[in-house]
Amino acid sequence: MKQAELLHLATLAGLTLEPTEEARIVADLSRVLAYMGELAAVDIGALEPLESPSEGGAPTRDDVARAPDAAFREAALGAAPEIAGGAFVVPAFLD
Repeated sequence: MKQAELLHLATLAGLTLEPTEEARIVADLSRVLAYMGELAAVDIGALEPLESPSEGGAPTRDDVARAPDAAFREAALGAAPEIAGGAFVVPAFLD
């Protein structure tokens, strides 16, 4: 990556870069792009498509109502700046 490319990308992204950081960013992005080139060169033609890294996907639990955990509820409400009727008081933010 060249400095002109960085400045063009920064303009497109609406970013303002400090002149003192441009050289470091060019070097960092150059390393990232070089690594992406290494990854692109890896032969993955013999691999089967993968939907999940673990067989069967992520573990799930039954969607059933559970009794509330009183200790957790008390700890959560105890950390709140204001509670009313056993619930968090949230200031209105819409008119």
